[in-house]
Amino acid sequence: MDLGLRGKVALVTGGSRGMGAATALEFAKEGAQVVLCARTEETLRRTAERIQTQTGQAAYPVVADITALDQVKKLVAFIGERFGRLDAAFINGGPPAAGGFLDLKDADWDAAYQTIVKGPVEVIREALPLMNSGAALVINTSNFVKQISVPYTLATSLRLSVVGLMKTLADELGPKGIRVNAIAPGSTNTDVMVQYLEQEGKRLNKTVKEVEEMYAASIPLRRFAQPEEIARVAVFLASPAASFVHGALWVVDGGETRFPL
Repeated sequence: MDLGLRGKVALVTGGSRGMGAATALEFAKEGAQVVLCARTEETLRRTAERIQTQTGQAAYPVVADITALDQVKKLVAFIGERFGRLDAAFINGGPPAAGGFLDLKDADWDAAYQTIVKGPVEVIREALPLMNSGAALVINTSNFVKQISVPYTLATSLRLSVVGLMKTLADELGPKGIRVNAIAPGSTNTDVMVQYLEQEGKRLNKTVKEVEEMYAASIPLRRFAQPEEIARVAVFLASPAASFVHGALWVVDGGETRFPL
């Protein structure tokens, strides 16, 4: 299926690894010109080189921390100067600290707000002048917005606000022809997940594989997602092929979320 992305300009934040890197690769596979940003230059550069090698499509790495407004402005300025427009954006950031409410300090809340809420808000606000009718935003969240998890108080609380942002943006930007959706992945095999499984393995005196199988047993498909499985849905939502999908939250978690709606 041709998603209609050939020659389009796509931005992926948090694009150096995990779901971000996988999404940037999928955009390039569809023929889009991809700008990817992250904070770590070496990892970002390697990811861009891998995308170019695998797809033959140019990928443009821009070092930027989306929680720093001056860096966001430079990122968007690069896109404006190089392309003059932005057709699709996958707004993606790192996870906040884990912990129950009583475990968290003010600094944890502040850092999570910067990453989950403020950073995406600033990227979207700065990027919108480059987006015209037919453009699309996809915001990455988590299935915690549907099914709470006590050890992830920050993710559950603040990612819900991102869903509210998506809904209000959809109402405001829809008349301009700009679509806005959000994606809510479940447990996914990323570097961050591996680190978590290692920590749990030490706590439970189990191997990483044993911990993964233990948690996967609660998922109807009995496994974690691969990053590319999340990426393919994100790229579809950002593409003209999803031209009437707007203001929607797509849960992609192998049936892990038990709520019917």
